[in-house]
Amino acid sequence: MSTQTWQIETRSPLHIGSGAPPLRADIDVVRVGKRLYRLNTEAVLAVVLPRESDNPELFEQILTSYNLGSFVTEGLLAAHPDLYRYRIGMPIEQYHDDVLPIVSHPDGRSYIPGSSVKGAIRTAVLRLAVELDRVNLLDTKYERQVFSGQLNDRSRVLHFANGDIFRALQITDSTLINTDHINIETASVWFSSKSGIPISLEVLDPGVCCSVRIKIDKKLVDCEEIDWQGSEEYLNSLWDICQSQGRKRIEYEGTFWTARNAPCISKFYDRLAVEAKSDECFFIELGWGPGRMNKSVLSVVPDQGIRAHVISKYKLKGGMPPKTRRVILNPRNQPQFPLGWVKVTRVD
Repeated sequence: MSTQTWQIETRSPLHIGSGAPPLRADIDVVRVGKRLYRLNTEAVLAVVLPRESDNPELFEQILTSYNLGSFVTEGLLAAHPDLYRYRIGMPIEQYHDDVLPIVSHPDGRSYIPGSSVKGAIRTAVLRLAVELDRVNLLDTKYERQVFSGQLNDRSRVLHFANGDIFRALQITDSTLINTDHINIETASVWFSSKSGIPISLEVLDPGVCCSVRIKIDKKLVDCEEIDWQGSEEYLNSLWDICQSQGRKRIEYEGTFWTARNAPCISKFYDRLAVEAKSDECFFIELGWGPGRMNKSVLSVVPDQGIRAHVISKYKLKGGMPPKTRRVILNPRNQPQFPLGWVKVTRVD
């Protein structure tokens, strides 16, 4: 494989955070009538803010207000759609104060960062290496055992960042996603039988499609100066690795939720397991929802002694695998969706 286009379809709500401060309730996100609006605050101020000399009291009131939404009406928003990025209908009980924003383009549209896709693939490869017993997890630099090459000329030093085989894997950011596919959902950390503090998130809805370009730099892989110690095979088998690891994660999570009597999520994983049997696609988790389960390999380590050692050494609270999950809640505060599952297919 040299260069391909992969289509990504969200199968559950997806939140990839922008790292920006939360969207402020009643300023960035406001309720007008029966809808929530994500305002373009600068555009709103340009319309509603009078000249200071004309009405100094109103000028001061708007600039110091904690409720910018009180100065806009449904009629104003209907006449000036540029005043908001998107609007949604939402029951009031599902909206909790400030909202964590997703990553977005300056024009307001969202996308899936190539780095998020690459990171999820890298974790899948590392899990396989652990399963094949190619990694000594007692070594604090165990990732280098999988991804790092060595210079054939041992008189020079090859730094890890430059000797990482995954430098050869290049994944673009996805095509842009229109704002009408953005929603606000309530998520929570689920503790076996009850939920934690609710958090409002911007998410991409299930069923959203976009595409990324994926390329493997063969010049780097075939570089005669570097001995990749067999790790090239991982790049050549990415599709198969992601398929097998995705199926295992779906089975694992399905079992987890079935044991906790969460029928909505159990049925979600049942449907995903049927689709995952196809060789024409694979499923992988992205973004905020999967948490430590998607960033760790300890869940596939069979040796309890090694797991206990690593948990103790790195002070992993709650041990591994975690007993909690981040989920989208329904209006009755019951688990409805896991976060972050996407389906990947090749585009001819």
